[in-house]
Order: sequence, then C-alpha cells, then structure tokens
Amino acid sequence: PGQFEIAPYYESANIAADHQQLMMTLMKSTAKKHGFMCLLHEKPFAGVNGSGKHVNWSVGNATQGNLLDPGSTPHDNLNFLLFCGAVIRGVNKYGPLMRAVIASASNDHRLGAN
Repeated sequence: PGQFEIAPYYESANIAADHQQLMMTLMKSTAKKHGFMCLLHEKPFAGVNGSGKHVNWSVGNATQGNLLDPGSTPHDNLNFLLFCGAVIRGVNKYGPLMRAVIASASNDHRLGAN
C-alpha cells in the first residue's frame, strides 16, 4: 500500500488537535470521493505497517521560550533539567491515566499485548 507523510505546521495544542481531526476527516472523504480508502489505523493488516500516526510536542512560554532547550548558561540548563525532571515525574506518576486517554486497544495489540 502507498503511504504519504503529512506534517502540519506548529500551532497551539488545542488548535492543532482540531486541525488534526479536520485533516483526517478531509483525507477520508477525499479518498472516498476518488474511489480509494484512507486507513488511519496503527496496524490495519498483519504484516503491513499502518499509519504511523504520532505527535511531536514542544513546550514553551512567552518569557522563557522553549522549555526543552538546555540553554547556554548554567541557570538556563538548571531550568531545563528541572523541567525535564518534572515531565518525567508526571509521566511516571500519571502514566496509566495518560495511557487510558491516548492509547487505543488496537495499539496494545500492535505492540504485542495479544
């Protein structure tokens, strides 16, 4: 099967989520209009790669900019390390809750949970 990559522009998370939904709807309706089918499933058929849909994220604010940038001074690096530690702690502490919201059962099977 043919695959194509679509990389939307960076924007605020809530707008990006809306645009992702609109883009997937548009892809499916356009494919149908031309007699094709657009599959966005992680693993639609055994032995065939799926959509590979993933999200890259960055975090920043108006005063410090990109919080995932180590920076060039010890102070900036300390902010980076503190932020990374907080992210890791949050993912570790709330991982099961996050997983329940963002991971589908089909992805469990793709990763070998069956």
